[in-house]
Amino acid sequence: MSAAGKKIFSSPSEISSIIGGIVGQESFESLRNLEKVKKAWKEAAGDFISRNTGVVAFDKGVLKVNARTGAFVFQLNSLKNQYLSNLNGILGSNCVRDVEFRAGRITSGGYAPDRPVDKERTSDENSGEEVFGGIGEIEVPEDVMTSIKIFIESVGFSDDEIRQRAFNATVDFYRIGQAKRNAGYIECAVCRVLFDDREKNGICANCKIRLKSVLSADRRRIVERPFESYEQHENAIPGISFGEFSYIQEEEFERAKKEAISSGSEYITGESREVFKKFLTAVRTGLSIKTGKDYLSSDKFTENEVKLIGDYFGPNVRAILVRGMLVTKI
Repeated sequence: MSAAGKKIFSSPSEISSIIGGIVGQESFESLRNLEKVKKAWKEAAGDFISRNTGVVAFDKGVLKVNARTGAFVFQLNSLKNQYLSNLNGILGSNCVRDVEFRAGRITSGGYAPDRPVDKERTSDENSGEEVFGGIGEIEVPEDVMTSIKIFIESVGFSDDEIRQRAFNATVDFYRIGQAKRNAGYIECAVCRVLFDDREKNGICANCKIRLKSVLSADRRRIVERPFESYEQHENAIPGISFGEFSYIQEEEFERAKKEAISSGSEYITGESREVFKKFLTAVRTGLSIKTGKDYLSSDKFTENEVKLIGDYFGPNVRAILVRGMLVTKI
């Protein structure tokens, strides 16, 4: 059955041939490990990716995966860190050290023997509508096609054949993105890559891990210096992307807003000076994040700043602020 038909299981003869080929070269334990990794790859990569790739081998922590075209390989490499995080989350920490992607033949069962690719067959498979389950049918808008042509010309390829291959690969890359969107993939809220959002949290696995552990020092600095720009922050702690910085800022603003509303409601019932200080810290932190100005040590707010607080936190927070400033004289 064609790739467009989305056949899931190999026939018994195909399965027998595959297993026989493996057993002839590797021990049963190696086969069992490979089967575990194949299942983990399908789960880590998602249905669309796993249908268009095939596990070749897993040796000394290195997973080898074939993909149908060079354009797909390019995209997979751009998401390598995400796949590594997903795989190690399924199989165990540091089980997979690296993933190597290459263009090559894959079978309907998702297994690709580790042997030279039949170039003629690969060319036939990659030339028609069956690539990636029919991405050839995906229409490329005229403005997108024009932009791709301009980009390819700007690179300045001297060889016409290479220029054409680069153009075809870029068009395929666009179609792959559209196919993934059609399959339900969404953009990660942090890095903007397309991924299968199984957990429904809007963040890919790689960004989730970075936000939770790798970027903990960045989060502390953003909380302590919420008025800092990305450039100032990155100079102090290199390695954070603008998307990550912006996402953490927005998370901390929402946290400050929630605290302001909560402590503001508490203040209304007792007008405690200490509660109002907590309320005011949350407001100053959130306002610093939104404006890029240092409000942490501000003694008073101008009329325009009070209006901004109402815009960002809501009219209730603004009213509590005005009331508290009058009562506590802070």
